[in-house]
Amino acid sequence: MALPAATRSDNMGNITLLLQIVFSLAIISPSISPARAEVASDTLLHKWSFADATTRDTAGSAHGELYGGARIDKGRLHIMDNDQHMLVSKGLKPIPADKTLVVWVTNYRLDLSNSGILSIENGRGSPDEVFDAIVYNESIPNTRTGQWRAGSERWTRTNTSPANLGDERTAGQAGREVMIAVTYDSKAGTIHVYRNGKPYDSYPAKPHTFAKSATVYLGTFAEVIAPGYSSFYGSINEARIYGAALKQSQVSELYKIGPDADDLDAATPDPVETEVQAMFFRPKTTGRGWDTWWFYHDGTYYQYILSGQHARWTGVTLITSEDGVHWRNRGRVLARTPEAVYMGSGCVWKSPNFDRDGRFIMNFSEQYPPRAGKFPHEQVIYFAESKDLIHWKPLPDECAFRADERWYRRLGARWDCIYAIARGDGGYYGYWTGFPKSGSGRAFGQSDDGVHWEALKPVECPGIAEVAGVERIAGKYYMISQARRVFVADRPQGPFRPAVKNHDLLSVVTPFPRFFRKGEEVFVTNHAVAVHHPSKPTYCLPLKVAHVDEEGTLRATYWKGNDALKERAVLLKFVDADGDSPRMIEHEIAVQTGCILEATYQSPTKDANTKPCLFIDCENGDHVAVQVHTDGTVAMGLLAKDGRTLKVHHRANRLISLDKSVRLRLMLKDSLFEFYLNDVLMDCFRMPSMSNGKLGVSADLEDVKVWEARSGDPVGTK
Repeated sequence: MALPAATRSDNMGNITLLLQIVFSLAIISPSISPARAEVASDTLLHKWSFADATTRDTAGSAHGELYGGARIDKGRLHIMDNDQHMLVSKGLKPIPADKTLVVWVTNYRLDLSNSGILSIENGRGSPDEVFDAIVYNESIPNTRTGQWRAGSERWTRTNTSPANLGDERTAGQAGREVMIAVTYDSKAGTIHVYRNGKPYDSYPAKPHTFAKSATVYLGTFAEVIAPGYSSFYGSINEARIYGAALKQSQVSELYKIGPDADDLDAATPDPVETEVQAMFFRPKTTGRGWDTWWFYHDGTYYQYILSGQHARWTGVTLITSEDGVHWRNRGRVLARTPEAVYMGSGCVWKSPNFDRDGRFIMNFSEQYPPRAGKFPHEQVIYFAESKDLIHWKPLPDECAFRADERWYRRLGARWDCIYAIARGDGGYYGYWTGFPKSGSGRAFGQSDDGVHWEALKPVECPGIAEVAGVERIAGKYYMISQARRVFVADRPQGPFRPAVKNHDLLSVVTPFPRFFRKGEEVFVTNHAVAVHHPSKPTYCLPLKVAHVDEEGTLRATYWKGNDALKERAVLLKFVDADGDSPRMIEHEIAVQTGCILEATYQSPTKDANTKPCLFIDCENGDHVAVQVHTDGTVAMGLLAKDGRTLKVHHRANRLISLDKSVRLRLMLKDSLFEFYLNDVLMDCFRMPSMSNGKLGVSADLEDVKVWEARSGDPVGTK
């Protein structure tokens, strides 16, 4: 029925006024938006939405870490390789038997099996080593594939004989987002699986509880599964864990509301290009890092990291720095081929014709399984080229360098990691890891163009071992070999003999120290393995000078360039202490970004009077102490309950003579520290737990100074 004209006019005026008010509010308060509805918020334990381009837990404090090159972009966690995942190892709340796991996930490869999306695992190695997971296409004998499962260890809480659930592979679901929820109801003794808010599977099972020490994985199975077993290629929009078994109506409502990231209307930054770390660099987005090799060109340090899961290295990651101490993660620059078991490390050098072709060359290797790959049961060295040291192009297989069977074993043997040094006529000599048929020596060869290599007779050197690097220093050739051992020769062709002093350059904490040449300067580079977490994360450590003294002894010494880390001087105030008690610094030091402590140590005349001089408190309650003996031995260990007795875990002696007054230096970050005496690196020491920032010194330390490093971009770092 039509309204009278006057009434229509009045109503139109009211509508116009209302629109003007709404429009005005939008202009005045553009950030105002309706609050998002939330389902069962009182039972929501953890939520990872990635909406702010971080791994932050927006419902709790269980923030994640990225591994293997996993990245966040436009509100999604992207997983594109077996080794990529997000790990949550801290901050979890106890997860009861009654719980719900939820993910919004897009799977691009529905043909892949055992795609672990979200999993919870009780501590690895514990008596109660179990996991619950949301899994796609799990390999269960005699069952259909292409289906979603509530995964568990040995299928304890998994329906191994489900009804016809359909096949995602034939439903055109590749590249489409789906919400999967799994509810665990202990009272009813059932597990329910939901797909897009609708019932998908249901069966009887006894749910399991998880302690706050549990671990959460996104994009992979729990660690109890063998490396490489999980295979997921896609993105995760959001993941949640509830401390209750949601009802079907709640799951349906959750699907209707959708994930937080659906509200995003703008691209988010790529964390790979923005992550900057100072001092010790931990490869958080590359999986567990391992061997490193450096190159310097045109004002920039390039550090390449062999990365991936331990012993299954899948690629090479690059970090760069303009000052050698603040590092930016540039992401993965090379990847193994699918048929390779793992990738091996390498080295970078200039083409002998660099002035004409501007070409950089990198070598790397691939190990193939016994009955598959390009060269079954072989490790083969390959080469890649670059014009900018960032973008690398693998060279054709015609350049592949295989073991020369005149002198070296080929099948089932190592052939890896060329370290090249300049040859007088413009080519290169090279040393690498190989297995000489003679039973001893090191692989040796030469190249005219840096790409095509000729193997020569092994250089004489005791035993068979890996070669980390060879450099000419002070007129002699120094080799760092496996187990961090030093050998010396008068000429590049050898023979190489064990160093008379300081034969063991460093300890097992740093598995593979190497040389790095920058013009006329030669440095030692290394990484360390921490033990504060079961994953044993690795850190790339600061540069050290490769110093040779008058006796011809090689040692790693402090590089003055590391002084750039002294970015914030700390005003020290000490808590009063009695007797032999340490003088603790009054406030906490920012050890999470790195700190440097320097002091002068007054050594006692008798070793019997030696006491710990430096103290570091840990998050787990341990008290770490460092003790310097009169013969130059440095001991690190844990203090007993009496606060005086030192239980030594690690010793190092670099065979240097000490005066009464000794300069000491500590470089500390997280759970690792380097310790120097008179600028000589004693070793890298690892603590059982992360430092909590509380440091102390004994009365024997004078002129104590502390500086803190800063994370983020320092001046001049791009």
